[in-house]
Amino acid sequence: MRRALVVALLSLGLAPAVPVPTAAAAGPPQSRWERDVQAVMAGSGEFLARRVERGAPEGKRLAVNLDIDNTMLATEYDSGAPVRPVLRFARRAQAKGVAVLVNSARPESMRQRTRDQLAAAGYDVNRICLNDGDSTVVEGKQACRRAFNADDFTIIANVGNRSTDFERGPGARHYGRTYDLPDYGGRLG
Repeated sequence: MRRALVVALLSLGLAPAVPVPTAAAAGPPQSRWERDVQAVMAGSGEFLARRVERGAPEGKRLAVNLDIDNTMLATEYDSGAPVRPVLRFARRAQAKGVAVLVNSARPESMRQRTRDQLAAAGYDVNRICLNDGDSTVVEGKQACRRAFNADDFTIIANVGNRSTDFERGPGARHYGRTYDLPDYGGRLG
């Protein structure tokens, strides 16, 4: 019921004051989810080190592209808390000079609240791209990645938990490696 209300609000372009966790029964126990996320992110630090060594194409800056809900923030289980393996990945990226870009289906009206939530969770991000309200989730995410690429970023990794985080679009290559976190068949938002 709670999840249906949140989905209904978002579809109308409205959003709760903060992302509302849906019933934890929708997904597995938090301890399993945390283990599964850790398994997906295993080796991500080594990937960054190897990729940074190769460098960026002329005139470009390396970047990672991150989703927010149940990717950067543990929205389903502990709203506002960081997803620790993703936070470590983001911090390692920045320590190596790689930009941290945020790409979310959250509406533009949540920009300041989103910035505040990410900062409170320990994230330092370079750019945030939110849905303009005229695009579907997929179109919005693709448009954000295109805009990041047009702004001279080379996205070397894309981290998300939904298929919409990874759809590239016709003939487009908007990122390198994927870190597809669990959503358990859509049971996590």
